[in-house]
Amino acid sequence: MHNPINSAIKMFVLFIVLLLTGCISLETKGSEAQDFSLKLYGPPGVYEDEEFTLSSSFGQPIILNFWFPSCPPCAREIPEINQFHEEYKDSVTVVGIQLIGIDTIESGRDFMKSKNVSYRVGPDNDGSITVDYSISGFPTTIFIDKRGHIHEKWEGEIKKSDMVEISKQIFEK
Repeated sequence: MHNPINSAIKMFVLFIVLLLTGCISLETKGSEAQDFSLKLYGPPGVYEDEEFTLSSSFGQPIILNFWFPSCPPCAREIPEINQFHEEYKDSVTVVGIQLIGIDTIESGRDFMKSKNVSYRVGPDNDGSITVDYSISGFPTTIFIDKRGHIHEKWEGEIKKSDMVEISKQIFEK
């Protein structure tokens, strides 16, 4: 039987080993964003069961938000991110990426549904996206420019006003 907690612990240990050996770096600004595909679970009836591939969204800015439901700062920032998405959805793609292990896909889906989230959300089932983006704390928000390069990595809770300011910098590029 697959134990999601053991998988999360293994991914964390792998991340620490790679970090300490210098195989990955926490500095990602300016580097090319790692491509990935994600099966979305929400919002229901809009993006549910769709496949999101990062590279297919190049051409406009993309915001990746790494989170999980039982993370208090993650829960607090979700309404701010949703407000940003509602205002900028025609010019910026927002994707929530849920870490699986502490919480289940079902708890993430239920949480996002209870918050009436309107942006794309899906699970990082094996933790590979989290590792590829050197996520060491939650929440973390990655801002990617229209050419697919990382512009900013925001660690910790983010406000809509911060998202607007960083997005303006990307639009000016």
